[in-house]
Amino acid sequence: MIRRLIQLIIVIIPIGLFIWLLVIDIAPSGERFAVWRVDHHTPFIDRLLPDQRVQVGQETQEGIGYLSIIEDPVYFGVHLPHTDFDQISVDLTMRPIDQPIVELGLLRDVTSQAYELRPLYNAFIENLHWDVLEQDGVYLYQRVQTYDSLEAFYTNPPERSHVGVYHADMETPYRMPAYQPLGALQTFDVSLRGYHKAITYIKDEPFDLSVSWMDMNRTAGADDGVIRVRDEDGEIVYEYVFEDDANITENQISHDAEARVVLSDLDEGVYSMEFSGTSDIFWRSFTTAQRYFTFVNKIALADDVGYLTDPRSTTFYTNAKHLTVQTLHADSMQRLTVGSDDISVDVTHEKFFHTVDDSGVVSGVSPVGDIEIIGDGKFTFSPGAFFDPDPVTMNAYTDADVQEIDYVLTTYVSPEDWIPGQWMIRGGTFDLDLGMQNEVKFTVSVPGMETYQGMVDVLGVDVTFEKEPLDWRGFLGAVRDRLPFGL
Repeated sequence: MIRRLIQLIIVIIPIGLFIWLLVIDIAPSGERFAVWRVDHHTPFIDRLLPDQRVQVGQETQEGIGYLSIIEDPVYFGVHLPHTDFDQISVDLTMRPIDQPIVELGLLRDVTSQAYELRPLYNAFIENLHWDVLEQDGVYLYQRVQTYDSLEAFYTNPPERSHVGVYHADMETPYRMPAYQPLGALQTFDVSLRGYHKAITYIKDEPFDLSVSWMDMNRTAGADDGVIRVRDEDGEIVYEYVFEDDANITENQISHDAEARVVLSDLDEGVYSMEFSGTSDIFWRSFTTAQRYFTFVNKIALADDVGYLTDPRSTTFYTNAKHLTVQTLHADSMQRLTVGSDDISVDVTHEKFFHTVDDSGVVSGVSPVGDIEIIGDGKFTFSPGAFFDPDPVTMNAYTDADVQEIDYVLTTYVSPEDWIPGQWMIRGGTFDLDLGMQNEVKFTVSVPGMETYQGMVDVLGVDVTFEKEPLDWRGFLGAVRDRLPFGL
């Protein structure tokens, strides 16, 4: 009898273990959890990287270990379960120290390194003691109470230069009643490297743009690319995909190509253009019939080696007030002029930060190119081609008084009952695309850290995979799909 009981137990244990693992894998409740801590690792969540941007902090009073983010940005990967989930929620147990902004982002586009960001902490809004309205998760802060509802704000908005936005959009579309088409073509002979985004305005005219580019083949691998045109709702109205030139070696033999985009009967509004390509794609020329042709937040001036005999200077115009510049090559160390100031870029692979004190749009000159310039504004290569239809995008350096911001529109929600210096749990929820493979990449972005010399302590990362729960029929169907011999 005892022998049979032991035999039965021996049979039941692996069956029970199999069923238990099957239930975990299928997740009939619609949720599956993963937890990462300094002293508790999981196969689903990688540690924060790179190592030189984090350091091990002292243990808390409870003896719990944590990491401190000391440089921006850091990354971690999340490995997806075998079961398909619709969403992923990521929570960080964290505390910012002398750091004004912390954001969490999911990588959406590998080529452009575009992240879908969620706000975790914003010191500016935390300390903004203005009158506030709320509707459907959107908050309107007013220096002086002018509007009694968000509908009134959207219906009769103030000048956009007096509106600061943080993870929110102006619902009222931008319009230029006195706009007149240019009536001629204008060409910008400028070398730009990799992904760029530009904007223009269309009214009673066709969209006409010619772009030339070269595949420089400086690094191994295919160099595909895309030119996209989007309307003001973000919908793609045109897409041109170009494939690699069949040269995937790093032999530096260039290949040039050109495309022309002509679109008629477009509605009035602001249109964006995405020039997406690897770092081997050098955009060499843009010819457009549009009056405005303005780049958003970045221009990466490429070198002209193998294209022109001598390096050339590039003049640009910008309303950005906080710039980050760097070059990767010793031959391109230079003194960059922006407004009334100079920026000495005398070290390669190092970011130089600069605040532009001049108001409005200023001119700048790069004497040799081959330099990346990132800023909190717009850039163009002709003063007449500059326009900025957007409100002020708030960042780590926002100063409402200096920038004359009287309204703040945001979806940021303050952490409840949080005391500065204590731990908070903050996170965001992201949709999982069907095209995602086995891993998704996240970033913890801490802009302005180099200036403020702050840090962000991270106690842990909690991940919840989410989908619709299964009824018993759905559960049995999922079990059947996993059995090798079927049912």
